[in-house]
Amino acid sequence: MDLVITQSNNTGLKSQNKIINAYRKDWNLSRFKGNYATGKNFFSIHWEVSSSSPNLIRFHVESPTFKIDEKINSIKNEIIEIFLSKIDEIKMLL
Repeated sequence: MDLVITQSNNTGLKSQNKIINAYRKDWNLSRFKGNYATGKNFFSIHWEVSSSSPNLIRFHVESPTFKIDEKINSIKNEIIEIFLSKIDEIKMLL
């Protein structure tokens, strides 16, 4: 699987915390300059590793809130439910 790797600094914390994101090119979508910061017009599935906890990989499925975009948020919830329903199978692969 080819992944796009990006790095950013989390300036919301007192210490300089670097965050590495990895995602498939077709799993990180936006339109009209939408993104997590604006809360509109985006959908993202990615893995995140923080320099403050490098042994922990977080899986993110992100979209606008239900109040802002009901359809995209519902898709996000369906994906999360599918992953949660398969968690035992996923653990067996580890």
